[in-house]
Amino acid sequence: MKQLNPDIFLWASPLFCKDPEKSSYEYSLLNPLIQKRKIIYSFIFFTRSFYSGLKKISKRKIFKCNFFNSGPRKNIVYLPGSFINNKEKNCPYFPSATNETSFLIIDNESKLSRNFLKICFKLFLFILPEFIRFNKKNNILDRFVNWILLLSYFVSLDALTHYYFALYIYDLSISYPKANHICLHEMHSYSRIVYGVTSITRSNSTTLQHAFIHPTRLMFDLRNIKIKPYLPVTIFVWSEESRNVLFKFGWPAAKIKFCATERFLRYKELSMNSDLKESSLFLNYLKNPEKEEIFLFIPSLLKDDFKLCIISALILRSIYKDIKIMIKIHPSYKLSFIESLITLYLSLKSIKYTKSNLNDLFKKRPLTFTYSSTAIFEAALNKCPSYFIPTSLKYNGNELVLRNILLKIADQYKKGKILEQSSNPLYISAERSNSFFGLDRNNFFTIIDR
Repeated sequence: MKQLNPDIFLWASPLFCKDPEKSSYEYSLLNPLIQKRKIIYSFIFFTRSFYSGLKKISKRKIFKCNFFNSGPRKNIVYLPGSFINNKEKNCPYFPSATNETSFLIIDNESKLSRNFLKICFKLFLFILPEFIRFNKKNNILDRFVNWILLLSYFVSLDALTHYYFALYIYDLSISYPKANHICLHEMHSYSRIVYGVTSITRSNSTTLQHAFIHPTRLMFDLRNIKIKPYLPVTIFVWSEESRNVLFKFGWPAAKIKFCATERFLRYKELSMNSDLKESSLFLNYLKNPEKEEIFLFIPSLLKDDFKLCIISALILRSIYKDIKIMIKIHPSYKLSFIESLITLYLSLKSIKYTKSNLNDLFKKRPLTFTYSSTAIFEAALNKCPSYFIPTSLKYNGNELVLRNILLKIADQYKKGKILEQSSNPLYISAERSNSFFGLDRNNFFTIIDR
């Protein structure tokens, strides 16, 4: 199996890499504080994985790689196809990409080979000794859960996808040894495969901050890892705020560098043409009787964020009967059956889901809340009073909204008392947003192309 290491696949498997955007129970499998429900969660995860694998087999399709715009160049960016604008023939997440940049789609549908079961079985035997070695150090409960997660990795055919992906990266990095291998997502499973394989070939792997690195993002957590974590040579973040979260998760300082955001680079011109230290929230505007009062919630793809927005919206509705309350769901968020029923209940409470463009919503200057969405920093740059949802201080997968603090913020908004220079750590000022996005820093491609 060439010179690949089995722990690369373990590192990219559900044992260490769970997507918090899929469901709260999957994400909870990473949380060391939650033990009693892990067996139940793992069986649910196995069932979903088995169903996912059956769908791939029935369609005879599996994900493989394919270059979008050209062959390999100096900078090779790895990303899902959904992040490519096929009409414009570019990637809006990398607006400053140079002509030396090519985009490699990691989820291009390809035909499933007839001998896929044989390959899966050989891969399983290849990984098994390393899995047994690290798993024997765990208690009985964790060992059992880990076995279920490992089997889920194979029945979903994700292990097979990673195997093909690893072989492709290996050949690519051998053929183009001076290429920069850049991941759009910092710690998703495909990124971990990139980091693992390029560590073998001694190629340069890089990633840059894609979204809000929030304390809930346990997939970044390097503490108490029982196998070698394969990391990028360099991770570029936008601000000290993001770097400090990585420090708490055990990231080595030597790997962290700074650059301006690529994804929100359009705000850089706004930053250069405005004095962000001057208040952008004038009290006379907030007191204007013609101004429509709106409470806007913007959850991220994190399931718990969606839940907290609903709870907060219901708290505010219990006190403020006439103010418009809206929830702007992420375009990629898929409502579950239960969440669809909740939608009907919220509509009875005059809490509406909106499909309006964020920029159009921001023009109305709503009081804006989120738990872990980068959109809250965009709102502040668009002169909206912006706050994190106040919750209990330590994330444990079951956050509680602090009702009194939430109501106090709403009351201040009603009375026009929200100031740009607020010292409240929940408050997001335009100046804080400018710092968070690194708008005063050099662009990413300017740095790596030197």
